[in-house]
Amino acid sequence: MWVVNETAYNSKPNGITVHFYRPSDWEYWDTRVYFYEDNNILMQWPGTLMNGNREDKWLTYTIYGINNPKVIFNDSKNKQIPGVLQPGHLVTQDMWFKDNKWTTYNPINQ
Repeated sequence: MWVVNETAYNSKPNGITVHFYRPSDWEYWDTRVYFYEDNNILMQWPGTLMNGNREDKWLTYTIYGINNPKVIFNDSKNKQIPGVLQPGHLVTQDMWFKDNKWTTYNPINQ
C-alpha cells in the first residue's frame, strides 16, 4: 500500500517529477516546491523541500495523485519562480526547469 498526502493507494500512483536546476544564488538546503491544482490548495506555503545532489545542482520532487499541478519553486531568501503574484507553471508530465526555460527532457543531455 502507498500513502501519499494522507490518501491510501493499492498500488503506486502515477507521478509527475519536476526537476529544478538550482541557480547559484539560491539556498541549496532550503529550495522548495509548492504546488496546487486550479483553486485547490494542496499544501501550506512555502511548500516541501526538494531532493537533490549538491554537486550537480539538480533538485527533484515527484508529485503523486494530482493530474494538473501548478508549481512554484522558492528558497529561504525570498526568491521564487514564477515571481510573486504570478500563477504556478502547469506541469502535465515530467519536466525540467533550467535558465528560465521549461523542457520535457534534461537540457544538459542535449
